[in-house]
Amino acid sequence: MATQVISWFASIALALTLVPQVIRIIKRRSSKDVSLFTILCFVVGNGIWVIYAALKIASGNNNFIQLLSTNVVLSSFGWIMLVFKIRGMIVYKNYLNYVEQNPEVMNLTNEQLRELVETKCK
Repeated sequence: MATQVISWFASIALALTLVPQVIRIIKRRSSKDVSLFTILCFVVGNGIWVIYAALKIASGNNNFIQLLSTNVVLSSFGWIMLVFKIRGMIVYKNYLNYVEQNPEVMNLTNEQLRELVETKCK
């Protein structure tokens, strides 16, 4: 019983490690500080653990419920980070394409740039 309590606390602590990163990504609406490779490895690794635990539980071994629940939570955080990362990459690519097609944008003042963004976003 004591080992189960300790392992659940460890699982919760592990799941909470990503909460600050996910909150930061959502607040900033940017994941440029996080490597795409790192996020992909994280999502794939946790996905494999989810499959493994689900197969063990399906075969009648209920000792893997903790492993399944922990990795489902971690995978969810990983997918959130992955979606924001891919979205950010697309937005940045679109920005670069726009600047390439409209080089005069580089010579605008901050006020002119704000006006341009406001007119383009409406």
